[in-house]
Parts: sequence; C-alpha cells; structure tokens
Amino acid sequence: MIKRKRRTTIRREGWYYLFVLAFVLTGAVLREINLLMILAGMMIGPLLVNWRMAVAALKNIDVRRTLPEAVHAGDVLAVQLELTNNNRRLGASAVSVDDVIRVGLPGQERRIGGGGALFAHVAARESAATVYRGRPMRGLWRFGPLKVSTSFPLGFIRRTITINETAEVMVYPRLGRLTRKFGEMQNRVYSEGSRSQQRRGLTEGDFYGLRDWRSGDSRRWIHWRTSARTGTLAVRQFEQRQHDDLALLVDLWSPAAPDTQFTEHVEQLISFAATIVAERCRRGGSRLLLAVGGTQPAITIGTASPALLREALHHLAVSQPSSDQRIDELLREPLAQSRRWQNALLLSTRSKTVEEDSDLTPLWHDPLLADRLQHLRCLDISGGQLSEYFDAE
Repeated sequence: MIKRKRRTTIRREGWYYLFVLAFVLTGAVLREINLLMILAGMMIGPLLVNWRMAVAALKNIDVRRTLPEAVHAGDVLAVQLELTNNNRRLGASAVSVDDVIRVGLPGQERRIGGGGALFAHVAARESAATVYRGRPMRGLWRFGPLKVSTSFPLGFIRRTITINETAEVMVYPRLGRLTRKFGEMQNRVYSEGSRSQQRRGLTEGDFYGLRDWRSGDSRRWIHWRTSARTGTLAVRQFEQRQHDDLALLVDLWSPAAPDTQFTEHVEQLISFAATIVAERCRRGGSRLLLAVGGTQPAITIGTASPALLREALHHLAVSQPSSDQRIDELLREPLAQSRRWQNALLLSTRSKTVEEDSDLTPLWHDPLLADRLQHLRCLDISGGQLSEYFDAE
C-alpha cells in the first residue's frame, strides 16, 4: 500500500490575513467596539471555508505517473501525470502536482529539481491527464514522491498530500554515427585477423554439409564413410567464420579536478562506446566483450543481441569517471578472458599510451597478457582522435 502523508499549512497571503485579523480583534477587545468584534468574526469565516474546501478536495484524490522504460540522453522524456477525483460531489480545482527528481544510483543520488503540472479543474468522479517534458542527461533517474496540493478557493490555506510513489528511468548514452574511417580501420583489422587464422588453420568454420571432392581440398576434410558408400570422394563443407569479435575496453579515468571540457569529452567517449556496441548488436553474429572502468566497474560478455545491448548500455549509463581507476585493474580480467584472435580496442581518457603507462608493468611481465597488449589498439580523447571515427550528431 502506498503511504500518504497529509499536511495543512498557512501560505504567506494567509499570514497577512491573520495579521489584519489579529489587529482588528485586538482593537475590538481593547476599545470594546462591537462592530469590530463582528468584523473579526466575519473574517474568521473565510479561513475556515478555505481550510475545509482544500481538505475535502484532496480527500479522495489519486495520481498515477507513467514513464517510458528507457530513453537516450538528449531525447525528450515525457512524463504523464493522471489525476483521478474519486469524490462523489465535490470537484477539485487548482490542484498542483509536483514530482521530485533525483539522478544517480542509490546512495549516490543527488536532487536536481523537479517537474510537475497544474490541473485547473477535475470534476467529481472524473480524471484528467497532462504531460511534462525534459531532456535528461545520462544516468539513472528516480522520480518521486509526488506532492499534490491545493489552496483553492482563497489561497490562504494550503492542503498537501505526499504520495510515496517512486519510479525509475534509465537514460542511456546518446548514440551517434561511426565514420567511414572507423569502418575502414575495422575492415583492416578483420583482414589481418583472417590471414592470421589461415596460418593457424582455423578457417574451416562450422560444418553444415557434404560435397564432391575438388582439387585443392584438404585430405582432412574427406568423409570416408560417405566416400566408401557412394564410391566417390566426398568432403565436409564448412561455413566460413567471420572473425569480427570485439573486446571493447572503456577507461574512465578522471583528474582530481576535471574541467567542463574534460567532462564533455568523457560524455562523447561514452557515446562513442555505446554507438559501437549498438552497431555490433544490430548486425549480430559476433561475440562482444565490454569492460567499463570508473565508479561502477563492470564486464559484459556474450553474443551480440538486443539483450546484450541493454545490459551494456546500462553499465555505460551509470558509470562515472574516477580518479582512483587503475588501468591495469581494468585490463587484466578482460584481456585474460578475450580470445587471442579477438579484436581489442581501448578507449581511454588518459594521454599516456599503453607502452608509457607504468601501471601496466605487471601485465607486461605476463607472457599471455603481454601478447594481447601488443595487439591492443588505443584511442584517447586528449589526442583528438575521437572526431576521426565518431560523429556525435
């Protein structure tokens, strides 16, 4: 059951009115003037009427909030508020609904303001709906509680009901467009990977049928049982593998006192990573490893799919840069889990290269990790490389 907290307060206009009432009442008592006593009594009436009507108007009021499950940063977020008046006879007028909004994970959230709407009049046993909009930034947005209030008809007394109803919306990073140069770089990596696979003899792929022998076929592909039955050589036919798996490592390091330009570059870097993941999952057919550093380190591994995309975008949405992020802690586990032939890309906010960073010395001493570090391509935001591969639109 949703908890409700009711409160009645006197507005500033009401305090002015009470001051005049006290002045009249004091003069009536001190001077013993009956007309002032009558006037003071008449002035008390509007206060009681205002209080009674405000309380009755919100007695059986319900408010429902409707939100989308997720949006992308920069897109319009529409929040629908529906007010239902369950009173049998009395309508509700000048009802204000205010929504408290916070951003961040539980325990780290900060209040950034609120939204709301004003309902001019909702008749008895009827409902009305309205929408307020905004363009949110990346992160987890938490809405609630709802504060429903009215001071109708005179504005002296305000009746407020706090409805402890909360909801969450995940605001994913903004998606942009990968440039042609990024596609050319990926194609070059795939071509090199294919030649590497051919040298290792791993280009056979997945078996899906038999065919007749052709000149140049390997003897290892001959299916001897079928060949003996038919009297002609038959070989296994394989589906060629597309070795376009990707290990995407996002290093969200931050200086102790980042400036506004650095913060904008970080958001662009996260949008770049989200766009790469979205493009991979749209195409499908490959495996993806995403490792995100910062305040909320996370690793996501799986086949490119809509489910993996949602999980990856969630991690990218809630992660924030951290000055305590060590790059060796970010790279060790992803490099150990990534395949030797996997395409690996590091997106970093540091200006140091992999060879120059002293924090990576322990990884270079590990033969397996050192081999994968040598094939790790790095892009940093400080060198201006990001604009060559990504258009934030």
